[in-house]
Amino acid sequence: MSSVWRQTLAAVRRRKLQSAIVAIVVFLSTITSILALTLLVETDAPYDRAFDQTLGAHLLVTFDSAQVSDAQVRSTGSLMQVAASNGPWKIVPGAILINGGRERLVPVEGRADPGGPVDRITLDSGRWVQRSGEVVISRQLADETGLATGQTLVAASDSTFPSLTIVGVAISLGRDSDVWVEPGQLPQTATAGVPPPQYLMAYRLKHASTQADIASAVRAITNALPAGAVAGSSNYLDAKLDADRTTAVMIPFLLAFSVFALVASALIIANLVGGAVIAGIRDIGVMKSVGFTPAQVVAVFSGQMLVPACLAGVIGLPSGVLLAQPFLDDTAHAFGLPRTFGFALGPDALGLGAILFVVVAAAVLAALKAGRQSAAAASTAGREGADRV
Repeated sequence: MSSVWRQTLAAVRRRKLQSAIVAIVVFLSTITSILALTLLVETDAPYDRAFDQTLGAHLLVTFDSAQVSDAQVRSTGSLMQVAASNGPWKIVPGAILINGGRERLVPVEGRADPGGPVDRITLDSGRWVQRSGEVVISRQLADETGLATGQTLVAASDSTFPSLTIVGVAISLGRDSDVWVEPGQLPQTATAGVPPPQYLMAYRLKHASTQADIASAVRAITNALPAGAVAGSSNYLDAKLDADRTTAVMIPFLLAFSVFALVASALIIANLVGGAVIAGIRDIGVMKSVGFTPAQVVAVFSGQMLVPACLAGVIGLPSGVLLAQPFLDDTAHAFGLPRTFGFALGPDALGLGAILFVVVAAAVLAALKAGRQSAAAASTAGREGADRV
């Protein structure tokens, strides 16, 4: 076996251009395959994965603060139908100025912490609010207005809020608020002409697989509070349906690109490796004349393809992962969801293994036929091939 290994390394060094071409093609194919596989994983139930990662709320309920107290709303988290809850957070309307000086009314939520047992908010950029005068805006509002971290959210002249510095852009699956501030930033007293504040409460339910389960929980919450306390509700099934409609339009295109990239990479590698083995058929005659068996010949040719391929794959795998990150950001942004992962170890390793398998299979198949030839026949075929070139 040592003679096979020595001959393999000698062939790699002797055929530098061939080895370099194999390495470059495998490197590019690895990057393409990793990108394709990553997009395939990203488009596999993206809303469900984002919902699990952020401990999304099955049910979001708003309450009229004129009809119910903070303590009463908080007590609904102990109802029999509720598995976990977060909040309540006070929400008030705030008037801001957007492009062209137009006025827009947005829901402003007082929330000190983006985390918690339910409905965690994911920061897309920047950080969370730490003091009065700071604000975090939703990615949807940022996209619609062009606002970004470091800029100022300008208040309208009749707003109950001052202009605030944007310190972060965030994503909430619930989408009940566009702006988050420190709770102390919210007005402490009602203002004439401005709707009264509301409380927002997030719930994860023990049973939430159907609309009937969620309706049962809403009834229990409503019955536990004074009449008129519940102002409205939204649930994850409706949000999931909207998200799935968006992904259903985009996924076929991403799948088509991914499958095409994987198949094209395999065909290119197989054609390159097969041609490289045929070009070296004269070497087969030389090896057989010095006593190499057909199996050893096949091992040498497979090895001289596999060595540069492995080196290229080792470099191509992390390169593909790094290259995939902007695509993951764009894909998640298009879906309106937070990023759920950055590195899919299993699929990426499988993709690299498949590429190396194609390299070995193509080399073995091309070398098997030549390896069965006699030394004289292989040498003659090699000379004829060189003459034609």
